[in-house]
Amino acid sequence: MKPEDLTPDQVLQLAALGFVLISLLAASITSWGILFYRISQGFRFQTSSRPTASVGFVDCLICLWVVVSCFALAVATWKTFVNPKDVAAVEVSAEVTDEQANRESATVQDLASDASEESKEKKKPKISKEDVLGSGWVSMFQLLAAFVTMTIVAGRLGWDWRALGLSSTGVFRDMGIGAWVLFLMLPPIFLVNIATSMASGIEYSHPIIDAIKTYPWLVGVVAFQAVIVAPITEEFLFRGILIGWFESAHFGRKANAILFGWKPKANLTDQTDLQAAEPIYSGGRDDKLSPYSAPASQSAGLEAAGHYSPPWWPAILSGVLFGLAHFSYGVSWVPLIVFGIIMGRVYQIRQSLVLCIVVHMLFNGINIFNLWLSLGLPTQK
Repeated sequence: MKPEDLTPDQVLQLAALGFVLISLLAASITSWGILFYRISQGFRFQTSSRPTASVGFVDCLICLWVVVSCFALAVATWKTFVNPKDVAAVEVSAEVTDEQANRESATVQDLASDASEESKEKKKPKISKEDVLGSGWVSMFQLLAAFVTMTIVAGRLGWDWRALGLSSTGVFRDMGIGAWVLFLMLPPIFLVNIATSMASGIEYSHPIIDAIKTYPWLVGVVAFQAVIVAPITEEFLFRGILIGWFESAHFGRKANAILFGWKPKANLTDQTDLQAAEPIYSGGRDDKLSPYSAPASQSAGLEAAGHYSPPWWPAILSGVLFGLAHFSYGVSWVPLIVFGIIMGRVYQIRQSLVLCIVVHMLFNGINIFNLWLSLGLPTQK
C-alpha cells in the first residue's frame, strides 16, 4: 500500500483509522498510569459483600431450553413470514419435470465443476446478504431468550436480581469502571492476538466480514449483533449463569447446591449464631447488613468481614468456554479466552453484569468501527 496509490477518500479513511488507534493507545497508557498510581497509594481491588452464587444446574437447563425454543421460533418465522420466497422456491422446484430436472442436473454439475476449480483459488467462505439478514433476525430472538431466561431464573430465586449481577445501585459507576477496565484490557489482548496470528500464520476470518466488504450497508446489521445482542446474551450466559453455577458448586459443595444453587443463610441474629453456621454460609446481624456478609472468623470460604475471596477456577473455566464458542473465527478464540478470563474475574470482584456488558459493548464497538473505517482500503499484499 503506497500513499501515492490511494484516493483522497482512502487517505481520509486511513487518517481516521490512525487517529482512532492512536487515541486507543493513549487511553490505554493513561489507564495503566492511573492504575499504577492508585496501587502506589494503597489501592486494591475490593470484592463485593457476597459471592455470585445462587444459580444452579437447573437454571442452566432453563437457559438452554429457552435459547433452543427461541432459535426454532426465529427460523420458523423467518422462513414463513419474513423470507417466504425460500419456501416458495422449494415448492416450485418440486414441480419440475424429469426432463427439466435432468437438464438442470447437468447444468448444476457443470457449475459445480467450475466452482470447485474456482474454490482452489478462493478458499474464503462466502455468505450472502440474505444470510446476514437472517442471522440478524435470529439475534433478535437471542435477545428475547436472554430476557425471558433472566425473568424465569430471577423468579425462581425469589426475585433476587443480585444473584444475576443486576442491581439498580451503582449503575453509572459501573459504566465508568467498565470503560477503564476496557482500556486496561486492550494492550494484553491485542498482544496475544498478534502473537497468535504470527505463530500460527492464520489470519482472522469471518464470513460476515466478507459480506460486509461486498455489501457495506450490512454494517448496521452486524453492529446490532456485535454491539447490542452479543454483549447482553454472552455476558448473561458466560458470567451470570455459568460463574453463578460454578460458585454454587464451589461454596455449596453439596449435590443440592449444584443442582438448585447455593444461598447463604440469612436472619442470623447474633455473633454466636454466625460462628456456629457452616463455614461456607454467612449471615448478617441486622437488616442493614447484607445477608451474605460474614464475620472475619469464617476464613474457610470468605476472606474477611463483609468480603469473600472468589476462587479463580470459575473465571478460567468460563473464559475457556467463551473462547471456544468462537472457535470458527480463525485463531481469534485464543485472545478471546484471555478476554473471557479477565471478564470472569471482573464479574467475580464487582458482581456487576452491567459492568461486563459495557466492557463487551465497547470492545465489540471498537472492532466494528475500525472495520467500517477500513472498508474500501486496499489490502496489504
